[in-house]
Amino acid sequence: MGFAPGKDHGADQTRDLILYKTSAGGQSSQKMPSRFRIFELPDVVLKDVFQNFRGVEILDLSFTSTRLMKRVFRSVGLRAVSHTVKFEDTYPLISTIVKFGSAEGNEQSFVWKFVEDKKSIDSDKVRKVKCHRFDNCSTKDNTIFCQYHNPEFGATVIFNHIFKCFPAPLNLHLKLNSIRNLHALFLNDCFSKCEKLDVWYVEQDENDDLVEDLTGILEMVDVKKELRALVPQQCEMDIEKIRDLEVLTIQDAEWMSLPTLYSLNCRFGSLLNHKFSQFDISDFAENWYNSTDRKLVKMQFGWDEYRRFFPMIDNLNWQEWDPKTRSRYFYDSSECSNSNRIDCSKGLDITRPDGLIATILRQDAFDCNILFLVWHDIHPETTRLAVLSEKLNLQNKKLASILGNRKEQVVEKEFRETFTLALAKQTEITEEIKLWVDTEDINAC
Repeated sequence: MGFAPGKDHGADQTRDLILYKTSAGGQSSQKMPSRFRIFELPDVVLKDVFQNFRGVEILDLSFTSTRLMKRVFRSVGLRAVSHTVKFEDTYPLISTIVKFGSAEGNEQSFVWKFVEDKKSIDSDKVRKVKCHRFDNCSTKDNTIFCQYHNPEFGATVIFNHIFKCFPAPLNLHLKLNSIRNLHALFLNDCFSKCEKLDVWYVEQDENDDLVEDLTGILEMVDVKKELRALVPQQCEMDIEKIRDLEVLTIQDAEWMSLPTLYSLNCRFGSLLNHKFSQFDISDFAENWYNSTDRKLVKMQFGWDEYRRFFPMIDNLNWQEWDPKTRSRYFYDSSECSNSNRIDCSKGLDITRPDGLIATILRQDAFDCNILFLVWHDIHPETTRLAVLSEKLNLQNKKLASILGNRKEQVVEKEFRETFTLALAKQTEITEEIKLWVDTEDINAC
């Protein structure tokens, strides 16, 4: 069941779905239009109706009346999980994930993508947000494509509308080279704070002028959880802005002193360029050893591949890896790529008086880094496989329930989604097991 808006839909018009009924008598099947007020259905029934909508159809419905939609979405338990807004090139992208209820359930997503040329759009449908008119819109799968004369401004209008209907944490991606007016962007209340900020700058010409350094950016936006800043920063900045972030990646940290490094309260930290020596990093390890900090998971220091690194053995009782005390591979949950499994067989370990183990090692991969890793779980791969197996068993039980309770009247959509999710979990587990098999010493994982 879907809804496709035309060029002009008012709030009153969209409350009515046109259904067709067959006239009585059995002689003919003339279709007679009949008005049916969908939003007057009981909430339980209305929730079932909305669960049959695709994400992009839910977005289309929201353009009819923001006030109406906020009430309806709330009554059926439809909420947003997260928003992602990307200004990575001249044409922004907005992506939203919504779901019903707070537990694990059916998730839908929709995307609004601005494009350069209206010739690439095979539709002339119109969406309106207050006084703003978006012509040349077309829909494909879960994405609405739109050509707009000022895509940067258009993205703020569209996201303001989506955020009012579905308030949720925002993940913001900014390529500074692609933004015409950074200050105007952050004047928008919806962009003035975010859960995660990923901001970077690519120097294309030595005469390029950077609009703002990291200090200026953080004066305009309040980051709650994660910051990845690949932008220049020459002078010392206010550490209070970044001290307690969960994940922190800074390109230019030459301004950072050793006491400032000690004061960081993040779980995952990465300093790409800095002035810390091997003695400073050893002091950092000693400071952790003498503390009661149980939050830190990983601290990464960029390192010149031609520089040697040896931790100060005299200060702490560093030991070579013992397979009886911890696994060989450390699982880095801050990484989404294949590099999230770190081989620590060559690392040196220290064990704090409270039993917490940390490893320090030099990693020569695509980049050279010094890693300080804290083992909150000394057998992370074993734990992960157990969790994946449990999730797969849960999906198998759902499949059995559908087949057993519905028998031949299986709802195709529900079965297909459950089966697809179960298959994905099976594939995930298979890949994890393959990693074990490919490892020289399986027992050391």
